[in-house]
Amino acid sequence: MKSIGIIGCGRIGGPVIRAIQAGQIEGFSLLSVLTQNLRQLENIETVVDPDAFFDQQFDLIIDTAGPSSMIEHGARALRNADLWTVNAAALADAELYNQLEATGREYGNRLRVLSGAIAGLDGVATLSIDGDAEVLTTVDVMPSEKGRGTLFKGGVREAAKLFPESINVAVATALASTAIDDVQIEVVQPDLKGPRSLTIKAQSQYGYLEVKTIPNVIPDKGIHTVAACIIAALRQENKVIWIG
Repeated sequence: MKSIGIIGCGRIGGPVIRAIQAGQIEGFSLLSVLTQNLRQLENIETVVDPDAFFDQQFDLIIDTAGPSSMIEHGARALRNADLWTVNAAALADAELYNQLEATGREYGNRLRVLSGAIAGLDGVATLSIDGDAEVLTTVDVMPSEKGRGTLFKGGVREAAKLFPESINVAVATALASTAIDDVQIEVVQPDLKGPRSLTIKAQSQYGYLEVKTIPNVIPDKGIHTVAACIIAALRQENKVIWIG
């Protein structure tokens, strides 16, 4: 049985925690949860002191909090165990990226960036074997009464500074490619009527890829596409034959 530590207990972390505690993910047990405020979660109480959290020994730590969590806790987590995150936006900062990579190498642990609310990152990686591959992501942020309009178009690193909580999928896409600085992003504010969507378009000598996802977030029902991504990844970990 592998022990898991989770950072965050919100709309993403909550469903993952409940799935583990309900025995829906074989081979893993929840050891501890780091939160900003104390909470009672079925048979464990959350921890608010990072020192108390990281003094424990984990097989895996999963970061489900915001990008600032990776800045604050990423290196320390990698000194303890393998780390999974859905907060790719933090890694657009080259200094942080290099720090985490160096820490992982020193301590023999790995950082896995999960796809979160998007699909097709394996296809992006495949097409990006060609150094001349072109990759564009389009990300819808919060809708507006003013109607659909483009808020930003340009490089992923700059967009991450402007919309750190909203473009994790775009940075994950850029990291899946061969050159983060070559990936372009369009940040769009949709109108109130349409659903929010995420789109990847990539092409190279190896082919063309176009993926569009419309993620669901229904907090009162514990539904969040990013949480489902984490649960699916955990379930895959213990399969003898798996698709990845």
